[in-house]
Amino acid sequence: MIPLFEIGDFSFAGTAITEFEVPSSVEKISNTAFFLCNKLEKLRIPSSLDASKMVLNNTEVITY
Repeated sequence: MIPLFEIGDFSFAGTAITEFEVPSSVEKISNTAFFLCNKLEKLRIPSSLDASKMVLNNTEVITY
């Protein structure tokens, strides 16, 4: 399997996903990766990443 290192601009924008866990291999997530994901309730991210500038709508961010 090839590891994922970055989630780019608008990667999941406007999708109907409700939960997502960012793989621990990811080093960077674009601020707009989850833009307009209005159904996204939970986002799990590695503690090495900062979600504070990400555009999220009522999403619970859980670090691991």
